[in-house]
Amino acid sequence: MNNDPLRLGVIGCGLATKNLHWPALRNLTDKFRIVKVCNHTPEKAREFAQIAGLTKFETDYRRLLDSPEIDAVLVSLPIGKNAAVTRDCLAAGKHVLCEKPLAHNLEEAKALRDFAARSSAVLLVGENYYYRDDFNDALALIRSGGIGQIFLIVYEATAEIDHTRSYGATAWRQKPAYRGGFVSDAGVHHAAVLRTFGGEIRTVQAVAKNVHPLIRAEDNLVASLEFAGGAIGQYFATYTAKAPAHTALLRIYGTDGSITITFGELEYFNPRISAAAETRRYPNFDNGFGNEWRAFYEAVREGKAFPSTAEQCYADQALIMAMLDSAINREAVHLR
Repeated sequence: MNNDPLRLGVIGCGLATKNLHWPALRNLTDKFRIVKVCNHTPEKAREFAQIAGLTKFETDYRRLLDSPEIDAVLVSLPIGKNAAVTRDCLAAGKHVLCEKPLAHNLEEAKALRDFAARSSAVLLVGENYYYRDDFNDALALIRSGGIGQIFLIVYEATAEIDHTRSYGATAWRQKPAYRGGFVSDAGVHHAAVLRTFGGEIRTVQAVAKNVHPLIRAEDNLVASLEFAGGAIGQYFATYTAKAPAHTALLRIYGTDGSITITFGELEYFNPRISAAAETRRYPNFDNGFGNEWRAFYEAVREGKAFPSTAEQCYADQALIMAMLDSAINREAVHLR
């Protein structure tokens, strides 16, 4: 087995690459070595090249793909460009870790999913919530019977998007060419969580609203859920909340106990085991990015399976689109 670091090319040197992927990659030098970077804006390419310790950069990703030095590629681009560039990478024989969602609409996402299924290269979608330690510990508790049969799941996400800075200041997010704006961009994370813990969803009934005066897309959504396995659920997300801090709260109720997860903290309660809840904290919590990159390495080098396949992430995106369909048409949507 080849244990050498993968020679990595980076296509897209924006906020996600610098703030999310680079902190993980710089701690995984035994597994990845960045050899080329590319951004169509030279200043961004030059800046990240310097961060990664390189002196050269590309502004045309096709020149990067032509390089025999590259084994794998990070595709971290605006949503509308993900599918075409990822497809070109796979066609060039490069393994790909592509930021979520797969594409800006379901038709293109399905086409990329099907193309990836025919490719000999690995496509791991960067849905980092599949790799979070707190979620995976909760999943292990559930699979061991720790809370009995799940009957209710509640997920609450609140944030206030600031259009003057960070992700909110990104032009393509302020006037998105894809449905749902932040509701779909961030919502695929939440869809992954709902499907992970509740299984497939049979029916959704949702309402949505646009509140932000400048970001012209849905930025509030509330949905009632019926899972195929019999559980029910409630999901709501707001990106215009006037609140002290961003929150993400998952509650899972079973016949024998419950699990509550906030950002990097898990509370487990089963009165048959203890009268007090058990709390687990994750001091080095990185939102799953380190595990995601380790899974990508193991998939390429060892052929190991991983959860964030194109098939799964297509289903996550389809769930959010079903919620938007329900909100627009003011009727329940039946997925199964």
